[in-house]
Amino acid sequence: VRQRTTAQDPWPQRPHGVTDVQWKALRKALSFSRVTRFSSPSAFLDALDAPMHLTPSFDDTVVDAFEEQGRKSPWRIAFIAAIIVGSLAVVATQTSLLSNLPIIGGGSSTAPAETPAVDEAEPQVVDDVADDVAEPPVGVVAEEQAVEEADADVETGADQGDDAADETTGGMADETGPATEETAAPAPEELPPTLTMTFGAPGVTRAEVALTLREDGDAAIVEFVRTDALAEPLTLRLDEVGFSGNRSPWESGQYEVSDDALIRFAPGQDRARSVISMTSDPLREADRQVSLLVRDVEDAESEYALIHLGLEDDDQRAFEASLVPNTVAFAVSQVSVRESDPAVQIDVIRFKPDNTAVEVNYVVRDVTAVQGEDYFSPGLKLVAFGPGQRTARVLIPLVQDSERETDEAFMLELQPENPQPNVDIFLRIAVMIRDDDT
Repeated sequence: VRQRTTAQDPWPQRPHGVTDVQWKALRKALSFSRVTRFSSPSAFLDALDAPMHLTPSFDDTVVDAFEEQGRKSPWRIAFIAAIIVGSLAVVATQTSLLSNLPIIGGGSSTAPAETPAVDEAEPQVVDDVADDVAEPPVGVVAEEQAVEEADADVETGADQGDDAADETTGGMADETGPATEETAAPAPEELPPTLTMTFGAPGVTRAEVALTLREDGDAAIVEFVRTDALAEPLTLRLDEVGFSGNRSPWESGQYEVSDDALIRFAPGQDRARSVISMTSDPLREADRQVSLLVRDVEDAESEYALIHLGLEDDDQRAFEASLVPNTVAFAVSQVSVRESDPAVQIDVIRFKPDNTAVEVNYVVRDVTAVQGEDYFSPGLKLVAFGPGQRTARVLIPLVQDSERETDEAFMLELQPENPQPNVDIFLRIAVMIRDDDT
């Protein structure tokens, strides 16, 4: 028979004549949580024989009520004693079974350690709820201790490594910094500018400068100096407004401009930079001339400055070193145009020019295109170079019509007085006309 005083205290009646120490031991033996019971019958017997303590561990009013009921029902003592004997038998059986089970999570094959015995000299004065809390398994405690010791070893080794590094470098690591910082290339804003352009209000005075780049050479750092309306923000743009040859060097990727060709000035800022560089390739190409207009990004009609940009091909110059002076040839072996283009532009190069004038004749031959129907041949078929002049241009006008035709071609051939035997000299050039109507 079990009576409950409250919902939180589901203990049976206290038998008559049982002391506080014996009642505490009896409650521990009858605990609902296995881990809070005694580990062996001997521990339970020792707890029953423990000396009396002045501080009770149970509510006196409840004890009195239990004792009063116990006097009226002496037969209950025999019933409680039977429960005690049965509980001791269960405890002994569980202890025997647990001794044969391996420890889970501890990583050890040894027998499990006993639950630390409570000092029975003094009764434990704790809350009833705390009696039901299980102690962590011995294996888990050992694992946590091993992790803490490993972390301590790592920290100790790191500290020792830092100390050793300080001793090796003489304590100069913080002052000198990483070795890579000493050899790192300076940023463009830290280098001196290649060219400085000063400009004021648009349309007042347009500054014009010349700049030459060579493939595989250094990039050019152009510094723009603003002298007007510094309190206002300004964004400029570099536009390619003119070029030599048939294709835009910018669109064909022959050179690049940093920041998408934009130059930004914050309020109060009077200087900004732009980097212009040539891209590298193994192609032999003619030198190009480009006109870059500096304008307001929001005003297409504005003109702040003009840059005359020269692009020199290094592959062409390496090839030129093996030629005799005043060797004349076409820059490329073929060119393609559209029928809607007004004319085809053909560049002719004079390698290693000297201070003399040079003239070279050429002939025009039909392939699939017909002279007078698809293009107009010049009357004077002559390429002339002045003293020191390196490049010249031949213009062949094209005929525009609305007929659907296939692509057509014609060719030009140079006829120098002293032709060179070098097979890499382009003495002929093929012109392909692509029909827009088709």
